[in-house]
Amino acid sequence: MYAALAYDPSKSSFYRVVRFDQGFRYLNVYNSQTRRWKKLEFWLENDVTKVEWIEKQSVFFQGEIYRLSMSGHLLRFVVDREVSLKDEAQAINLPEVANKLYPKHYCLGLCNDQINFMVFDNELCLCIWVLSSGTYEWSLRRRLSRIHQYFACKNSFFPPLGFHPYMDIVFVGLTSQGLKSSIMKISFGKDTASAFQYSCQDIVRDMHFINWHNAVTFPLFKCSVPFRKWNS
Repeated sequence: MYAALAYDPSKSSFYRVVRFDQGFRYLNVYNSQTRRWKKLEFWLENDVTKVEWIEKQSVFFQGEIYRLSMSGHLLRFVVDREVSLKDEAQAINLPEVANKLYPKHYCLGLCNDQINFMVFDNELCLCIWVLSSGTYEWSLRRRLSRIHQYFACKNSFFPPLGFHPYMDIVFVGLTSQGLKSSIMKISFGKDTASAFQYSCQDIVRDMHFINWHNAVTFPLFKCSVPFRKWNS
C-alpha cells in the first residue's frame, strides 16, 4: 500500500489523500472538505497494474496524481473530478532512453507548471524531458553532458534528486573522494544552445558517504495564500 497527498496550497486549503493498493484497479481517496473516503475505479492493462509502481515519487498537478511505474510508464490518475472509467487513469510511455535504465533512478517533478522527467542516459548525459498537458507527449528540454567529467567522477553514481519549481535548475546527488557526499545545484538557461553550458554549485555537503540508492527527497513549497484570513 502507498498513499500520496493531493494538495495545492495556492488553489485551496483542502486536500486529498490518495491510497493505492498495488495490483487492484481502484483508488481510495479521502477528501478533507467532505471528510469522507471515496472509491475510484480505473482500468489499465494487466502488465501495468501487476508490475511494481515506484513508491518514492508522485506528483499532484491540476487535479491529477502522477506516478512512475517499472513497466516503463508514467501513470496518470484523475482524483478531483468525476470522469468515466476509461478516463480515470492513463499509462503514458516514458521517453525511450528511460526504458533501458533502472527505473528507481528516475526523477519526476513539477517545474514551471509542467511535469518534468529526469534521468541519466547510457552516455552519462543528464536528460530532462517535459510532458505536454494536452497531448501527453514528451519533449526533450535539455541534455547536459560532461557532468561526471566536471567533477572527475566518471564512473560514480549520480542520482537525479529534484527540480526547482519555477527556475531552470535541477538537483543531483554526488559522492566523490574530493567532495564526499554533496547535493549539487545545476543551473541552465532556456536559451542555452550548447549541452556543455551550465553551472554547478555545491549547496549541501556531508563529510560521510550517503547511500544514494536509498535516498528520498521531497520538494518544499512556501505558500500562505489559503491561511491569510486566519492571520487578519
